[in-house]
Amino acid sequence: AASDVYKRQVRNLLRGRERLRARLQQEFQRSSLGPGPIQAPSEEDAFLDRIHEVLERRSFEEEFSVGELANELYMSRSNLHRRVGEQLNTTPSELLMEWRLERAAQLLDRRAGTVAEVAFAVGFKNVSHFIKRFRMRHGKTPASYAAEGHSSKV
Repeated sequence: AASDVYKRQVRNLLRGRERLRARLQQEFQRSSLGPGPIQAPSEEDAFLDRIHEVLERRSFEEEFSVGELANELYMSRSNLHRRVGEQLNTTPSELLMEWRLERAAQLLDRRAGTVAEVAFAVGFKNVSHFIKRFRMRHGKTPASYAAEGHSSKV
């Protein structure tokens, strides 16, 4: 569906940022001439990097919400909603849910715990809700996903 397309776009943007950051670090380390001219990241890149950093740090907390994401980014919920909609074509709550479900898939790939442990580790309060959302996102239950073994996607 359309939401899957948007979710893939978010994942691709985040993966692209990570690849770019890694490539630039390698280039800098290989360069014997030192750093080149400083180029500030665009406002969009900086915003996405800040979202990424906050989600990495806080998304595993059960009580972490869109309101807290907005607070961490020093903006109102309505501004957060507008910016995420403009730049990622999704809502902040869907972004947070997608982040948690992808992180859960990574943990299941690594066999980092039971389904319940993974659900709680990524911020779900209710295991049955986690299973339902995971099935909607990945087309199979978390247990089936873990049993099949996948490579990490994020």
